[in-house]
Amino acid sequence: MGLLETFRTAFESIVANRMRSMLTMLGVIIGTMAVVLLLALGEGVQAYFNAQFATFGSNQITVSPDNSVAGARLTNNDVKAIRESVGSAKRVVPQVSGNLNVVANGAGKGFNVVGTIPENFAMRTIGVQEGALFSDADNNARLRVAVVGYQAAIDLFGSQPVVGQTILVNSVPFKVVGVTEKKGSAGPKTPPTTPSLCR
Repeated sequence: MGLLETFRTAFESIVANRMRSMLTMLGVIIGTMAVVLLLALGEGVQAYFNAQFATFGSNQITVSPDNSVAGARLTNNDVKAIRESVGSAKRVVPQVSGNLNVVANGAGKGFNVVGTIPENFAMRTIGVQEGALFSDADNNARLRVAVVGYQAAIDLFGSQPVVGQTILVNSVPFKVVGVTEKKGSAGPKTPPTTPSLCR
């Protein structure tokens, strides 16, 4: 059977079984589209998570005290020792955090509050949307100032102006000096962050 005869036989078969042929073609088209969509979705999700993880930094390590030892903690002397012994480290940033009650305008809510130094913002590529980030001068003077995350500002103050307001962190007053920029919906959420807790 020649090639022309093969095509003629195939065409006659398609014409004779139109419904079956249409369903077969539809299945092939849907299957191809599904594969293309899944590949595109997979690449999109991968790109999204790569962008999110990039905000954390792929060249960072975290050093924590041994949780199995009661009362174990890292001190400022430990931070100094790491800075001096790891010459290749661009930044050594101490941080302490805990779930604390934060009150604004008489209403309280639990937040993961972070005490740290200004370098933490640069390390985590956190920008400011309103006001300013606290400075080394604020840190050295042990001022009770705080920077709140974009979502935390909404949770605490709604649509009210935030900079200059006072929040109570476990009943201790802190002046809000800045609000961080908004991150992606699944990105890192910046909690209320202060220098005074990192002591």
